[in-house]
Amino acid sequence: MINSLPLDSASVVLGETDEQSQEDIVEELESEKLGQLLDEMDSDDAVDILDDLEPDDQEEILAEIDKSSKGRADVLRDLLQYPEDTAGGIMAPELLTVYQCQTIGDALSLFKEANENDKIEDIHNIFVVDKHHILCGLLPLKSLIIYSNRKLVKDVMNSDYQYVPVEEDQEVVAHIVRKYDLYSIPVVDGDKKLVGRITADDILDVIDEEAIEDMSHIAGVTQEEFTEESVLRSVRNRVPWLLIGLFGGIVSATIINFFEDSLKLILALAFFVPVVTAMGGNAGVQSSAIIVKRLATGDIHPQYLLSRLSREIQIAFLNGLICSTFLTLIVTLWRGDFLFGFLIGLALFLVILIATVVGTSVPLILKSLDIDPAIAMGPFVTTSNDVVGLMLYLGIASLFIKFFY
Repeated sequence: MINSLPLDSASVVLGETDEQSQEDIVEELESEKLGQLLDEMDSDDAVDILDDLEPDDQEEILAEIDKSSKGRADVLRDLLQYPEDTAGGIMAPELLTVYQCQTIGDALSLFKEANENDKIEDIHNIFVVDKHHILCGLLPLKSLIIYSNRKLVKDVMNSDYQYVPVEEDQEVVAHIVRKYDLYSIPVVDGDKKLVGRITADDILDVIDEEAIEDMSHIAGVTQEEFTEESVLRSVRNRVPWLLIGLFGGIVSATIINFFEDSLKLILALAFFVPVVTAMGGNAGVQSSAIIVKRLATGDIHPQYLLSRLSREIQIAFLNGLICSTFLTLIVTLWRGDFLFGFLIGLALFLVILIATVVGTSVPLILKSLDIDPAIAMGPFVTTSNDVVGLMLYLGIASLFIKFFY
């Protein structure tokens, strides 16, 4: 189908195709054809495809592009130098600029010319630079209508604007665009020279990519698992996380074995092991989910650890009190032993409290260490809460048995 479509349509289809299908299509295309398609695509989309190729294949395709478009291959080579998860990796170098000493009439002419050539899409702002190409401001398109053609750009440009350095992480870029409701954002180098722009459609891709990455951490798999077809590679990706869970299970079994005498004296203690560990895991995951989400959207910062932790502890205290009271009543009615019911309820209360502290603090600590906090929501929090919950539960039970039974 790609080979049958006109070149401009085929390039659009290839750019909009899902990642797995795109890889399959690229593998089947001849180098000359692929070079023609990438030459038609926006630079940032073309680089995304080139990024997935081997270096030798990249050069072969770039050589094909160089035959038809002089300088185009050099632009793509420059973009390939930036890590794909940075502002430089997702920016497009195609943008409309005007010098601050030019007039509104000049800017209008440049805008018309850009639209006639159809080389720059989704123009929302014209970027204002000085003679050294340093970014000075933004000129909204409405300025071309409301101001006289003789008006100087520097007199009407917007000097209060957002921009990002070329090495900025894409997640931070997405947060800035979302926070300020931007349609596009300029990208500058270390000298504040304008090198590209990032548009809202690119940010939507980033948000989708970051969401998939967080989901993979939560599930305890790698991001590639969502498109992986090889059974052996999937096993290799998943088994480390399963082994972590298995190790946690072995530790839990060791703890139960250590408290074997207590369990022999009161067998009913074993009945409530799943209740206590499950409730601890639920409380920990709830706290982790809230913290990870708010960190992802930039609503909180690791420096506010104590205030956030204090709030979550208050919530955990009330939740633990409600759940433990409810469980105490049920166990008392079921077993006819208030002391035993109080023991189970107290253990549940403490487990929920500790699990909440772990679920809140671990993502914040990981974030401060520049580690993705979504990792905390996977097997890490679940396993640690199971171990801690068992130790608390059986430890408290042993003390009760020693003094009251």
